[in-house]
Amino acid sequence: MGKNVVIACDFDSKERLETFLNQMEGATDFYCKIGMELFNTGALQGFNPVEMVKVRGHKVFMDLKNYDIPNTLGNTFKVLTRAGVDIINIMAESGSKGMIAARKAIDEVCEQEGIAKPILLAVTILTSKSKADLEELGIDATPEQQVIRLAKLAKNSGCDGVVCSPEEITSVKGACGKDFVTLTPGIRFADSKTDDQERIATPAYANKMGTEFIVVGRPITQATNPVEVYNKCKKDFTETV
Repeated sequence: MGKNVVIACDFDSKERLETFLNQMEGATDFYCKIGMELFNTGALQGFNPVEMVKVRGHKVFMDLKNYDIPNTLGNTFKVLTRAGVDIINIMAESGSKGMIAARKAIDEVCEQEGIAKPILLAVTILTSKSKADLEELGIDATPEQQVIRLAKLAKNSGCDGVVCSPEEITSVKGACGKDFVTLTPGIRFADSKTDDQERIATPAYANKMGTEFIVVGRPITQATNPVEVYNKCKKDFTETV
């Protein structure tokens, strides 16, 4: 699997998404992350962000961090698989039953309807969380320890990989194998603001650590020339190390 840049399209209107996609004309080989903000905006305002991205020839990472009972998760993953997304995620805290239900739903739909399988990733610990945040939730572990615990559970439950911070890439690969996919948010350039992220790294560092996907949002989407920033990010992330 190659290295891919995912752009976080955290917009609150159809017009903002459309404007950004127009700005990115000429840029290739990137994924758009559709998270809760954009997905819910589309649901409430009556537009389909997945369709808007796919018609431009880009791929979609559907980042809804699904978390529910196994039956609801299974039905939800059937719907999202039929939508044609390329990467889809589930909260690892859904447990083995929830992740197995998601895996089964994806496989059934793809086999029955001839749909390409999306990559199924489990979300471990959000990159905005620190050890103090985990302690507040009653989790007596460092972020890295908890990420590895959840990554192993995700692998045993049929997930293709996990979402983790740059700090945990090497440990996840060591615990789950080099072919276990990692998608890494919390990516910033050396001169960028950290915003609300705690565990961050540059594209070059994430490349060196061996992750397959990085997620970059505001440094690209709020840039005066987003294509230029994207190309720099892509270069830093894909150059041979």
